[in-house]
Amino acid sequence: MNNIKIGCEVFLRNGKFILLGKRKNCYGAETWALPGGHLEHGETLDKCARRELKEELGIEVPTLLLKTIVNNIDELGI
Repeated sequence: MNNIKIGCEVFLRNGKFILLGKRKNCYGAETWALPGGHLEHGETLDKCARRELKEELGIEVPTLLLKTIVNNIDELGI
């Protein structure tokens, strides 16, 4: 049976600036990426986004808006 992984990335924009972080100790280490991570069992996308922002950046965002959902099958299993 295949493992199903659901990821969540947060696009934070303030005027003309976009918040990115440098990945460490994971797939894509030393590259720039949007903050985010994998959903935990039973977690909503909103809660995942808020948790990842708190864990990775130490920030809380009062309002989040779901903009896009993408279905991507990773043939490499990464």
